[in-house]
Amino acid sequence: MSKDFFPISKPYEMVYDARTFETQESRGGGSLDNFIYDSNVGVFIQSDTQETLYESASLEHSTPPLPSQPMSPEVPPPTRKRNRTNIGAKSVETYNIQLELMDKITQNIDKLTRSIDSIDSEPSCWDIIREIPNLDDSARFKALDLLNTRGKKFEFMKMTPEERSKWINHKLMH
Repeated sequence: MSKDFFPISKPYEMVYDARTFETQESRGGGSLDNFIYDSNVGVFIQSDTQETLYESASLEHSTPPLPSQPMSPEVPPPTRKRNRTNIGAKSVETYNIQLELMDKITQNIDKLTRSIDSIDSEPSCWDIIREIPNLDDSARFKALDLLNTRGKKFEFMKMTPEERSKWINHKLMH
């Protein structure tokens, strides 16, 4: 490659070779160790020279070269990879959310199972009415018809067997 392939406005010229990297000027040291990457500006800056206000202002307003133009040593290639720590934190966060959701789903399923089991294990109104003595089938069917709301069923279940018998006889008489 020729020396004028990369025009640079610095007092030295860079020569790129696939096998070596060196500068034409010997007093600069010729290595990238003399450069520091300034993430605020997005360019490499020589560490052993003082920048003037004009130079720092021009660096802030400079635009990166187009993809068809060769890259100068002052502009690093754009970073397109995500930071691994952020990816790891997000995956751990997602995993924790999934665990919480699974826990809530499990709790809800357990709660529904207990509710269904309690319905099966509790005696029904019909079972209680059949245990009341001195009632024929017709009176039992009419008593079951009287328990037409949830509130009535709940109160009927709380009554003692004697109170249930009196309540049914009272309702059937009227």
